[in-house]
Amino acid sequence: MSALQDVAYLDLFGRPLIFYLGLLTYVLLVVTVVLQMLRLRARSLRRIPRGLHHLLGLVTLGVATVHGILSISVYF
Repeated sequence: MSALQDVAYLDLFGRPLIFYLGLLTYVLLVVTVVLQMLRLRARSLRRIPRGLHHLLGLVTLGVATVHGILSISVYF
């Protein structure tokens, strides 16, 4: 688990990698939700493929999983 802890606390621009993964997860989640809401409400955005929402959801899930694994590795 030491290797995962080293990756989690890898210093990037003065903050650990796990911090940036948390921010990225949150931003992806907000973008996924807002994209779907705008797609349902704005006529001009209805041309955006529905698959994009699903793809963003899967990417969010992947980033959140990596973030969670690195977070848990800190305690073991």
